[in-house]
Amino acid sequence: MTTSKNDDSEIIKKFQQLYFSAFKNDRLTFSANKMFHRKIHNAIPFWHIEMLRDQERNDFYYKAIKAGVKNKTVFEVGSGFGYLSLLCAELGAKHVYTCEENPIIYNYAVKFIKENQLESKITIFNKNSQKLKLKKDLAEKVDIILSEIFSADIFSEGLLRSLEDAKRFLKDQGRFIPEKLNLIENYLQLENDNKDENELTKFLRVVLLQRLHGVQWELKKHKVLSKKKITSIDLSKCHESFILNHKLNLPKTKEKAKDVFFVLSFEIVSGKNKYNSLGEYDTDSTRHWSKMSSLIDLAINNKEELTLIYEKNKWDIN
Repeated sequence: MTTSKNDDSEIIKKFQQLYFSAFKNDRLTFSANKMFHRKIHNAIPFWHIEMLRDQERNDFYYKAIKAGVKNKTVFEVGSGFGYLSLLCAELGAKHVYTCEENPIIYNYAVKFIKENQLESKITIFNKNSQKLKLKKDLAEKVDIILSEIFSADIFSEGLLRSLEDAKRFLKDQGRFIPEKLNLIENYLQLENDNKDENELTKFLRVVLLQRLHGVQWELKKHKVLSKKKITSIDLSKCHESFILNHKLNLPKTKEKAKDVFFVLSFEIVSGKNKYNSLGEYDTDSTRHWSKMSSLIDLAINNKEELTLIYEKNKWDIN
């Protein structure tokens, strides 16, 4: 299958329209029954919808999938609403296996697969990937493991455990999409429109002391002062016992500037394609991963040195 740039954008628009038209209609139905409405929205985390709106994320995965899946078998770890699995099938994958343990989201994914008449190309299971069995569930080992189960603090969706387990389904010469995960330390300064501290900064000063917290925040204006790669993880060799002990490269000023924050971000890599979860100067509210970050306020931390630690599935900073 060969596609032009216009074809590329049309495929992305096609799936986005499919999803959002379905959610719009369902929201109208849900509002008629407040209890059911509340149950549905508790069962579907808000970030599933946010991700579908994140154009940079979608473009990264589209390019990676288009470059690598034609005539290949694929296993997507955690389908969500099935967006990436549908792209794989649309862009020429031989067959796609995937799974989603949330029953409501799983039912949506099944609906979208049927509406696109792709039941013969996509097999989806309503269970956790670690409960799947070769031959019984997946008929064969696959050429590609596809994942996008990254989160605010990068690993909290069981990323390392899930990908380490998924390797049992991969052929000897198989590959991961994305293939690499880079951890990035960033130092940024919020640029307030008002002279007084805004509500976000007040909140951060109260909450962010000595620990990292994944919080939802809207970066209306920010300036990246510096950034540096901490380490690079080959996802085909990742393991749950991953340990990090990294001395942070703090800004070289004795008096730390007001509203300067350390932000842990990640960069995913597939071939020549890269996507950093934190933009250089982000004012686009559709970006999902840049709104969910782990921060620490340097102005309220008087230590000369700080060490970032990841051990036993837990982040810390001291």
